[in-house]
Amino acid sequence: MYRHILLQLLEQRTETRHILSSPNTIASFDRYEWTVEVLQDLLEQAVLSLGTDPVLCYVDALDECKEDDIREMIEHFEHIAEAAIPRGIRFRMCFASRLYPRITMARNIDLQLVGHEGHEQDIANYIQSNLAIGKSRYAEIIRAEIRDKAQGVFMWVILVVRMLKEEYDRGNLDTLRARLNKIPQKLHDLLEDILTRETANLDAMLLSIQRVLFARSPLSPEELYYAMQSGLSENDPGILGKWDPTGTPLDAMENFVLTSSKGLTEVTRSKQPKVQFIHESVRFSA
Repeated sequence: MYRHILLQLLEQRTETRHILSSPNTIASFDRYEWTVEVLQDLLEQAVLSLGTDPVLCYVDALDECKEDDIREMIEHFEHIAEAAIPRGIRFRMCFASRLYPRITMARNIDLQLVGHEGHEQDIANYIQSNLAIGKSRYAEIIRAEIRDKAQGVFMWVILVVRMLKEEYDRGNLDTLRARLNKIPQKLHDLLEDILTRETANLDAMLLSIQRVLFARSPLSPEELYYAMQSGLSENDPGILGKWDPTGTPLDAMENFVLTSSKGLTEVTRSKQPKVQFIHESVRFSA
């Protein structure tokens, strides 16, 4: 994170680049040691080199870090902010996190979005749009129970909706409620259940996660599909044949991507779709 913020500052605010010519920084180049301490020091130097134009830095998903690391980071940014004030530097940070762990700051404006009507409505809209199980009273009960059990956790909703859609597609409408009641309510427990519930196709799941995690840049559905086929063909050479651009439809590739990762990856909805991990699943898998 420090490296990423520092890179953006150096790229967008040229007046900060002189920090790279300091003796301590040059010495770190020679040792190839970019420790957290070195990056923290460089970030502080960069911020204190800013001019009068305001800078707002966003850091998302604090809860994906260890609690001790979060507290250390907050303390460091508070230190930088205090040092910037007497210099007239307008440096602001916006941190986004789930409610746990609870981290307090000396000077901040606290906004809680979970209880806001808009957030709950977004969850309701997602369930209504993606869980196509009809409009019966029974279907509405299922949707309402998902909203209640979610407790504002959007990722839990996404995973549960996928699981119930699979159940419905197998013709098991009457068992949806029983299936929902068996699903763990804590996100961590749900992720563990997804990974351990079915032992079939574990090789494909592991390969899928590795391909997405270690790719040099985000992969398109087509790239991941053929990378998967290449990896799986090591044990079964008959899987991989000559590439035919008209052979496999894109929707089939996307379905393969989702099922092979057991729903822990998704395809972005953009002009150039990419495969990415669903929020929070990276930390669990690691």
